[in-house]
Amino acid sequence: MTITRKQFLLGGLGAATLLLDGCSDDGADGRSTLEGIGDGDGDTTGDGDGDPPGDGDGDTGDGDGDPTTGDGDGEPTGDGDGEPTTGDGDGEPTGDGDGDGDGDGDGDGDGDGDPACPGGASGTVLTNHSHTLMIPAADVQAGVPKMYGIQGGANHNHTVSITADDFAQLALGNEVQKQSSFLQAHDHVVLIACLL
Repeated sequence: MTITRKQFLLGGLGAATLLLDGCSDDGADGRSTLEGIGDGDGDTTGDGDGDPPGDGDGDTGDGDGDPTTGDGDGEPTGDGDGEPTTGDGDGEPTGDGDGDGDGDGDGDGDGDGDPACPGGASGTVLTNHSHTLMIPAADVQAGVPKMYGIQGGANHNHTVSITADDFAQLALGNEVQKQSSFLQAHDHVVLIACLL
C-alpha cells in the first residue's frame, strides 16, 4: 500500500496531537491548566489579551491600552478624563480640575473662591444720631445668627439681630434691611451691605 505525502503529514499531525493531549494536565473542566480559560491568549484570566490583569487590553490592568497610567482613559496623563494635555481629571482643556474653566467652581476665575465680604459689612442707620454698625468679615463667613449693638457715639443703644439668611444675602452681595430695637420712643431702619 502506498500513501501520499499529504496522508503521511496528516497522520503524523494526528499522532502528535494525541501525544500532547496525553501529556497535558487537564483541569476539572477538561482544558489544560497551562492555557488560558477558553480565551486562547496563554494566560489564566480569560480575557484574551495575553497579560495577567484580565482587563482585555494587553497592558497594565486599567482597560485603556495605555501602558503608563492605569487610569482607564487611554491618555498618558493618568487623570482619567481623556484629555491629553491637562492631567486635571475633569475632561476640560483648562487644567483646573473643576469643569468650568476658572479653577474654583464659583465662576469668578480667582482659583480659590474668595470669602464673602472680605472687608466685613457695615450698616447705614436711617434718621441717625451717631449710631454705627460694623460686622466683621468672620461673622459674615460663619453665617451664625448674631445680635449687634449700634450705640456708636449716641447716648443710648439699640440692637440689630442678623439671621443666618441675612448673612447668606450679604455673602451673595445683596443689601439687607433690618429694624433696630425700640428705645427712648424710637427705633431705626438699618441698611446693611458688604464693605467694598
